Amino acid sequence: MAKCPKCSGRLNFLDILTLSKLSNRILCSSCQTVLEANKSTLAVYGAVMASFLLLFMQNFENWFGLTNSLWILGSVVVVLVFLGMGYYFLIKLTVSKDQNRTDLEDTFQLTDRPELPENYTRTEYLKNRFFYKSNTELEMIATDPKRIQAAKDAAKELLLDRKSNTNEI
Repeated sequence: MAKCPKCSGRLNFLDILTLSKLSNRILCSSCQTVLEANKSTLAVYGAVMASFLLLFMQNFENWFGLTNSLWILGSVVVVLVFLGMGYYFLIKLTVSKDQNRTDLEDTFQLTDRPELPENYTRTEYLKNRFFYKSNTELEMIATDPKRIQAAKDAAKELLLDRKSNTNEI
Protein backbone atom coordinates (compact mmCIF):
# COMPACT_ATOMS: atom_id res chain seq x y z
CA MET A 1 0.00 0.00 0.00
CA ALA A 2 1.30 3.45 -0.83
CA LYS A 3 2.22 5.12 2.43
CA CYS A 4 3.97 8.31 3.35
CA PRO A 5 7.48 7.49 4.60
CA LYS A 6 7.31 10.36 7.09
CA CYS A 7 3.93 9.84 8.80
CA SER A 8 2.90 6.39 7.47
CA GLY A 9 -0.41 7.83 6.27
CA ARG A 10 -2.15 6.12 3.38
CA LEU A 11 -2.16 7.96 0.07
CA ASN A 12 -5.04 8.29 -2.35
CA PHE A 13 -5.24 5.48 -4.93
CA LEU A 14 -6.08 7.80 -7.84
CA ASP A 15 -3.27 10.20 -6.94
CA ILE A 16 -0.79 7.33 -7.06
CA LEU A 17 -2.14 5.99 -10.36
CA THR A 18 -1.76 9.39 -12.02
CA LEU A 19 1.94 9.66 -11.20
CA SER A 20 4.06 9.69 -14.33
CA LYS A 21 7.64 10.16 -15.38
CA LEU A 22 6.90 13.84 -16.04
CA SER A 23 5.05 14.53 -12.79
CA ASN A 24 6.39 12.20 -10.14
CA ARG A 25 5.58 14.34 -7.08
CA ILE A 26 2.60 14.07 -4.75
CA LEU A 27 1.52 15.86 -1.57
CA CYS A 28 0.75 13.77 1.52
CA SER A 29 -2.70 14.72 2.76
CA SER A 30 -1.80 13.94 6.38
CA CYS A 31 1.49 15.73 6.99
CA GLN A 32 1.64 17.99 3.89
CA THR A 33 5.07 16.61 2.91
CA VAL A 34 6.02 16.53 -0.76
CA LEU A 35 6.80 12.97 -1.82
CA GLU A 36 8.26 11.68 -5.05
CA ALA A 37 8.39 8.37 -6.82
CA ASN A 38 11.40 6.92 -8.58
CA LYS A 39 11.21 7.87 -12.27
CA SER A 40 12.62 4.54 -13.42
CA THR A 41 9.89 2.68 -11.52
CA LEU A 42 7.28 4.85 -13.18
CA ALA A 43 8.87 4.24 -16.58
CA VAL A 44 8.78 0.45 -16.07
CA TYR A 45 5.16 0.56 -14.97
CA GLY A 46 4.26 2.73 -17.96
CA ALA A 47 6.05 0.35 -20.33
CA VAL A 48 4.21 -2.67 -18.91
CA MET A 49 0.84 -0.94 -19.20
CA ALA A 50 1.60 0.31 -22.74
CA SER A 51 2.76 -3.13 -23.92
CA PHE A 52 -0.33 -4.75 -22.45
CA LEU A 53 -2.50 -2.16 -24.19
CA LEU A 54 -0.69 -2.70 -27.51
CA LEU A 55 -1.08 -6.45 -27.20
CA PHE A 56 -4.77 -5.97 -26.53
CA MET A 57 -5.22 -3.56 -29.45
CA GLN A 58 -3.29 -5.79 -31.88
CA ASN A 59 -5.74 -8.65 -31.39
CA PHE A 60 -8.79 -6.40 -31.06
CA GLU A 61 -10.62 -7.88 -34.08
CA ASN A 62 -9.94 -11.49 -33.05
CA TRP A 63 -10.90 -10.96 -29.43
CA PHE A 64 -14.05 -8.98 -30.12
CA GLY A 65 -15.57 -11.50 -32.48
CA LEU A 66 -18.98 -12.94 -31.78
CA THR A 67 -17.63 -16.05 -30.05
CA ASN A 68 -15.19 -14.83 -27.42
CA SER A 69 -15.68 -11.12 -26.82
CA LEU A 70 -17.09 -11.15 -23.29
CA TRP A 71 -14.57 -13.37 -21.57
CA ILE A 72 -11.62 -11.59 -23.20
CA LEU A 73 -12.97 -8.18 -22.26
CA GLY A 74 -13.53 -9.39 -18.70
CA SER A 75 -10.04 -10.83 -18.47
CA VAL A 76 -8.53 -7.56 -19.77
CA VAL A 77 -10.38 -5.60 -17.09
CA VAL A 78 -9.24 -8.04 -14.39
CA VAL A 79 -5.60 -7.82 -15.54
CA LEU A 80 -5.74 -4.01 -15.58
CA VAL A 81 -7.22 -3.94 -12.08
CA PHE A 82 -4.52 -6.30 -10.78
CA LEU A 83 -1.76 -4.28 -12.44
CA GLY A 84 -3.12 -1.07 -10.91
CA MET A 85 -3.45 -2.62 -7.46
CA GLY A 86 0.01 -4.15 -7.68
CA TYR A 87 1.43 -0.78 -8.60
CA TYR A 88 -0.38 0.86 -5.68
CA PHE A 89 0.87 -1.70 -3.17
CA LEU A 90 4.45 -1.95 -4.47
CA ILE A 91 5.36 1.67 -5.17
CA LYS A 92 7.92 3.20 -2.83
CA LEU A 93 7.84 6.93 -2.26
CA THR A 94 10.57 9.06 -0.75
CA VAL A 95 10.53 12.50 0.81
CA SER A 96 11.37 14.99 -1.90
CA LYS A 97 14.40 17.25 -1.50
CA ASP A 98 12.40 20.05 -3.10
CA GLN A 99 9.53 20.82 -0.70
CA ASN A 100 8.04 23.54 -2.94
CA ARG A 101 4.28 22.91 -2.91
CA THR A 102 3.08 25.60 -5.31
CA ASP A 103 2.57 23.20 -8.22
CA LEU A 104 0.83 20.62 -6.00
CA GLU A 105 -1.60 22.73 -3.99
CA ASP A 106 -4.90 24.05 -5.17
CA THR A 107 -4.54 27.81 -4.88
CA PHE A 108 -8.21 28.53 -5.61
CA GLN A 109 -9.77 29.68 -2.36
CA LEU A 110 -13.49 30.32 -2.19
CA THR A 111 -14.44 33.28 -0.09
CA ASP A 112 -17.58 33.09 1.94
CA ARG A 113 -20.72 34.55 0.48
CA PRO A 114 -21.68 37.72 2.34
CA GLU A 115 -24.83 37.67 4.44
CA LEU A 116 -27.93 39.37 3.12
CA PRO A 117 -29.17 42.42 5.03
CA GLU A 118 -32.47 42.12 6.87
CA ASN A 119 -34.45 44.16 4.33
CA TYR A 120 -32.75 43.40 1.06
CA THR A 121 -33.61 44.51 -2.44
CA ARG A 122 -33.97 42.19 -5.40
CA THR A 123 -30.62 43.34 -6.77
CA GLU A 124 -28.89 42.57 -3.46
CA TYR A 125 -30.50 39.13 -3.41
CA LEU A 126 -29.33 38.43 -6.97
CA LYS A 127 -25.82 39.68 -6.19
CA ASN A 128 -25.75 37.17 -3.37
CA ARG A 129 -26.97 34.41 -5.69
CA PHE A 130 -24.41 35.31 -8.39
CA PHE A 131 -21.51 35.56 -5.93
CA TYR A 132 -19.75 32.32 -7.02
CA LYS A 133 -20.29 32.81 -10.76
CA SER A 134 -17.27 33.47 -12.95
CA ASN A 135 -16.68 36.81 -14.66
CA THR A 136 -17.59 35.26 -18.02
CA GLU A 137 -20.92 34.06 -16.66
CA LEU A 138 -21.59 37.47 -15.13
CA GLU A 139 -20.84 39.18 -18.44
CA MET A 140 -23.29 36.84 -20.19
CA ILE A 141 -25.97 37.64 -17.62
CA ALA A 142 -25.33 41.38 -17.92
CA THR A 143 -25.73 41.31 -21.71
CA ASP A 144 -28.54 38.76 -21.99
CA PRO A 145 -31.67 40.50 -23.32
CA LYS A 146 -33.94 37.82 -21.80
CA ARG A 147 -32.86 38.59 -18.22
CA ILE A 148 -34.72 40.99 -15.96
CA GLN A 149 -33.10 44.34 -15.30
CA ALA A 150 -32.36 43.52 -11.66
CA ALA A 151 -30.29 40.50 -12.72
CA LYS A 152 -28.36 42.59 -15.23
CA ASP A 153 -27.72 45.26 -12.59
CA ALA A 154 -26.58 42.69 -10.03
CA ALA A 155 -24.15 41.12 -12.52
CA LYS A 156 -22.75 44.53 -13.50
CA GLU A 157 -22.30 45.54 -9.85
CA LEU A 158 -20.49 42.29 -9.05
CA LEU A 159 -18.17 42.80 -12.01
CA LEU A 160 -17.41 46.35 -10.89
CA ASP A 161 -16.78 45.16 -7.32
CA ARG A 162 -14.37 42.48 -8.54
CA LYS A 163 -12.53 44.96 -10.77
CA SER A 164 -12.14 47.45 -7.92
CA ASN A 165 -10.90 44.69 -5.57
CA THR A 166 -8.25 43.54 -8.06
CA ASN A 167 -7.11 47.14 -8.63
CA GLU A 168 -6.59 47.62 -4.88
CA ILE A 169 -4.27 44.64 -4.64
